[in-house]
Amino acid sequence: MRILAVIVILCAPLCIGCNSGKSDYDAGIAAYKRGHYSVALSNFESRAMEGDPVAQFCLGFMYNNGKGVAKNVTKAEKWYTKAAEQDYAVAQNNLAVIKYQSVDKALDSSKMEEFIHKLNDAVKSTGPEIKVGEQDSHTIMRYNLALLFAKVAKSPELKSLFKSLDSEDIDFNTAVVLLIKSASEKGFPPAQDQLATIFRDGLWGEVPDREEAIKLYREAAEQGYALAQYNLAEMMDEDLTKIITDRNLAKKINGNGVNEKMKDNIKDWYTKAAEQGYALAQYKLGGLYEDLANYATNDNEKVENQRESVKWYTKAADQGDVSAQSQLSMIYGAGWGVHENSETAVRLAFKAAQGGDAWAAYMLGGEFSGTYKKGLGGNGISQDDAESYYWYSLALKNKDTFKNTIGPAVNEPEVGWINYISESRKKVGRKLSDKEKSRIQERVDNWKPKVLKSVGTGFYIDKKHVLTNAHVARVSREKPNREWDEIRINFRLVEEKPDSVNWDVDLALLVDQSKEVDTFAKFRNNRVEVGEMIALFGYPQSYSLSYSGNGTSGQISGLVGAKYDETRPDYELFSENLFQHTAPQQGGNSGGPVFDLAGNVVGVAVSGWKEVGIENINFAIKSNVVTEFLRKNGIKPTPGDLRKRTDYLTDIYENIYEETRKFTVPVWCYENKDEDPLPLVEITINNLK
Repeated sequence: MRILAVIVILCAPLCIGCNSGKSDYDAGIAAYKRGHYSVALSNFESRAMEGDPVAQFCLGFMYNNGKGVAKNVTKAEKWYTKAAEQDYAVAQNNLAVIKYQSVDKALDSSKMEEFIHKLNDAVKSTGPEIKVGEQDSHTIMRYNLALLFAKVAKSPELKSLFKSLDSEDIDFNTAVVLLIKSASEKGFPPAQDQLATIFRDGLWGEVPDREEAIKLYREAAEQGYALAQYNLAEMMDEDLTKIITDRNLAKKINGNGVNEKMKDNIKDWYTKAAEQGYALAQYKLGGLYEDLANYATNDNEKVENQRESVKWYTKAADQGDVSAQSQLSMIYGAGWGVHENSETAVRLAFKAAQGGDAWAAYMLGGEFSGTYKKGLGGNGISQDDAESYYWYSLALKNKDTFKNTIGPAVNEPEVGWINYISESRKKVGRKLSDKEKSRIQERVDNWKPKVLKSVGTGFYIDKKHVLTNAHVARVSREKPNREWDEIRINFRLVEEKPDSVNWDVDLALLVDQSKEVDTFAKFRNNRVEVGEMIALFGYPQSYSLSYSGNGTSGQISGLVGAKYDETRPDYELFSENLFQHTAPQQGGNSGGPVFDLAGNVVGVAVSGWKEVGIENINFAIKSNVVTEFLRKNGIKPTPGDLRKRTDYLTDIYENIYEETRKFTVPVWCYENKDEDPLPLVEITINNLK
């Protein structure tokens, strides 16, 4: 098939087959739109089992989005595939989207070819009737295909795949523009936004056209599309900056109040996008309110704008915007409109620096209270010249992000800060050997932006080894060999102990090379009993809720547990390696120690039974299983104290938590962040009539 023919087919009207009569699943679709998901699920399941592709599509969508059922991508893919095999186009589209989203790293050539062919099939489909609402589903598919072509056009390696499609006869740039224009003409906001960006930046061979870009951004923005609202505000912001910096132009128009009107319009569009949860707009809005606070004429106005600034910065930071995280770290460090909190400031700076913000990396290097240059014992950062040198080096690597920093007024030009960091790095470097500096520079050269993907708990079982769950140390049971790109405990870099990950017992060991501890866990060898009181300590949500750790208490409620088996996702398998207990535990507790009233470890927290109507059923790995695992890894467990405690119960728990905190640590797991994924659009049940 020639690719030129493919493009012609894609842009031609589609003849869709018809099904007469009203299907039983119509009631299911109506129930779904009312939010009655259980009714919809029951309706779709029966029809899907009979082979109805529309019901199969609906079932796939519910599983992919966790509507009325637990989110299960495997089941979603299963039902989408069944519908797609019947040439149901919307299922083919969503199957391509779900497969694209499931790829861990940069797409390889074969995967990209697979996605494009799936979408080709979807757009050409003449299968069961597609009943759509306001938006033509084929417009969505053309838009998705355009994004995939755009990715291909950037990669010679990928373009070479399409020799079978006579790729030399077609300009991929033309294909991209053709498909996006086709979708844009249908009034599809994401396509209008993409086309506006093409005109704004002169992409894909198009001549830059600022007026056309603004027109298209506005059309999409007025339909409520958050990205277009943000882009429109950005362009207006650029125009306002030109007016302000061009004194003659400013003189001509300021008399008409144009500046204030433009400021209000900019703020309005940023607000519209921010209220829809668009992180970049939230960050920009935080900056606007910060400016208003800094130039406020009275205290009440200043306080109100500070409050709004912190609110929007926080919303953006919670979504992973590194500029907002960096800005918030300075706000908490200085106590600007908030209570000064150095611990929060350091953690936010660490997140931002891991994501590539140069200012945050510079602050971590040593100019911040409680960073690697100085140490901040209680907050988890110890004085460490090597880490200080690393963060200074990373700040220099990412120096281009300095120009994006909105923060306290900086009198020195940008180049002045870069020179200052270079000098600070040299001073710290004098304390390190050439070998150490070379090793650190290798880390910096290979660095990629990182995002926190998972949190857990671990605890020292000797001077250097930290015990945790296998499902904490590795990405998932479904991908048992997939390692995290970086693991840290209390900000320190650690590594897996080679060959220590054991999925059968869900345990793993981490090695802390940068520190030796004096206090570590002691294990009880004799078995626990039903009714015995226990305590649990860990770091659920350790970046937000439990900086210093959370303790809970309960009792042993059963001597057999349940283990989830990924090969049989509908079943829970009983396991004698586990015991059941009632001490509340949440996500992030995994890998933490469970204690008896003498402070001895009797288990390792591993999971809970998560099902509607079932509460407070939690599981831990028995200590005999843990100690056997340690021995197999060449580590002799330290025996505990078997004497029974007779103190008042509250005092017992308080003492246990105080002792436990000395050797229990949060485990933070990071993944390298590759380029942002394509914003492919999923067709929803709400698109169906």
